[in-house]
Amino acid sequence: MNETIKLGLVLLIITAVAGGVLALSNSFTAPIIAEFEKQEALGALMEIFPDAEDVNEIDEALLEEIKANNKFVIEVNEILTGGEVVGYSLKTISGGYGGDIATITGIYLDGNLAGIKVVNNSETPGLGTKIEGEDFTNSFKDKSAENPLVPVAAPSAENEVQLLSGATISTNGVLSGVNGAIDAFVNYLSK
Repeated sequence: MNETIKLGLVLLIITAVAGGVLALSNSFTAPIIAEFEKQEALGALMEIFPDAEDVNEIDEALLEEIKANNKFVIEVNEILTGGEVVGYSLKTISGGYGGDIATITGIYLDGNLAGIKVVNNSETPGLGTKIEGEDFTNSFKDKSAENPLVPVAAPSAENEVQLLSGATISTNGVLSGVNGAIDAFVNYLSK
C-alpha cells in the first residue's frame, strides 16, 4: 500500500511538471502563432485588394450582430486606400467534403467582388483542393453581390462561378461561405 502511494505521488509530480512546461511553452508560442496567422491573413487580403493601404476591424457590436444573424461570417475588416474605405473583407467558415473551409471574400463598396482566397481547408488533395486554384478563385472576381452566386460548368452570367467537376461538395462549401459573406455585405455593410 505504501509503495502504491509513493508511485501515485511520483506520477502526480511528473504530470504537474509536464503540465507546467506545456503551459509555459504555450504562453511563449501563442503570441508568435497569433502574429503569424495575422500576417498570413493580411497577405491574403493584399492578394484580394492589391491597392489596399490599411485594414481596420469593424465595430465589435456590428460584428457581433452580423455573426448572430449569419452562421458563416467570423471576421469582417474595412479595407482602406487613401484613408477612405474602399471595401470589406469577410472571413467565413463553411463545410466542405473534408471538413471546414475558411474563405476570405473581398467586396468593393460598389457591390462587386474583389475576389476570394481559400485560406484553410481539409479537402481531398488533387481534387477538392482545386478550390485554391486560380481558375476557380478567379471566376469570382468582378461578380456582383446583387444576387447569390451559383456554380456552373461554363460560367457566363453575372451570378455564375466555376463548378469544379468531381469536387461539387468542395465547390458548394466555398460558395456557401461566399454567399454568406455577400448576404452580410448586403444587409449590414452596403448601407
